[in-house]
Amino acid sequence: GRHRGLPGEAGAAVLRHAPATPSCSPSFHVPRFLFFFLFSFFLSSATIRPTMSFQPLASPVPTPNPATAAGSQNLYSTLRSAFPADLDATAVEATAPDGTPLHYSWRDLDRASARMANLLASLALPEGSRVAVQVEKSVEAMILYLATLRAGYVFLPLNTAYQSGEIEYFIGNAEPAVVVCTPANFGWVSKIAFTAGTQHVFTLGED
Repeated sequence: GRHRGLPGEAGAAVLRHAPATPSCSPSFHVPRFLFFFLFSFFLSSATIRPTMSFQPLASPVPTPNPATAAGSQNLYSTLRSAFPADLDATAVEATAPDGTPLHYSWRDLDRASARMANLLASLALPEGSRVAVQVEKSVEAMILYLATLRAGYVFLPLNTAYQSGEIEYFIGNAEPAVVVCTPANFGWVSKIAFTAGTQHVFTLGED
């Protein structure tokens, strides 16, 4: 089906936060640089402040996946095993457009990614399907990345500077099962995606 927007009740993170400043220091099984890369890739002007203390684990801790059974063995479960015991601790600090300080807890990331993962799983996509994403850096974009891993699919980021020619090329070659774009670009991106055979197009914005 053709979709506009990631509905909050069905799968979206209903969290309206601006680009953030994360704080984390993951365990032995998730190298610190991996978390730093994750935050830095999805969040503009990110400053890493490792203020949390994690004890090295003897072995990875698998986390049940609410979306798919296979998902318990993927990269998301490895990242999830490095979350602190106190899930209510702040994972990401953000600032709203009006300057109000906002905070994501690790529980927020866990629950929001679960909702999005469940939405993706409900589409009954083939195993290993690609999810092509062209959105601005944001906490929500990072949550979508985590959700894609959690559901067992492949996250394909697309540069926000790409215009119709580049998007047509990448969608035509990658053949994603799902395309996610900004609300402002839905008109032309969805046209390209549907023409290429993509069955599902969603939007993800700050609101």
